[in-house]
Amino acid sequence: SSVAQDAGSRDTLRIYLGTIPDYAAEIEGLRLTGVTEGGPADVAGLKAGDVIIELAGQKIANIYDYTYAIDALKVDKPSPVKLRRGGEIIQLQIIPKAR
Repeated sequence: SSVAQDAGSRDTLRIYLGTIPDYAAEIEGLRLTGVTEGGPADVAGLKAGDVIIELAGQKIANIYDYTYAIDALKVDKPSPVKLRRGGEIIQLQIIPKAR
């Protein structure tokens, strides 16, 4: 089954969401400085300034949580993403693409 594991880990590297993280933000969650035009995050409705707090059921406190959560996503399988925008909590669906 090592072959299946290898294939799986290669797949995760190809997941593409088109989010541009703000690495400097000292907050709970992952703040976006922007999204790539036409990328999955853009299509899903994410915007600059949004703070991702949950992805596919994983709580997101920082960039490490986010990276870990992305590893669990599957190409073309819609995944829920929860974010703070202003004072609101918004839930969207993001469809990961392959790079």
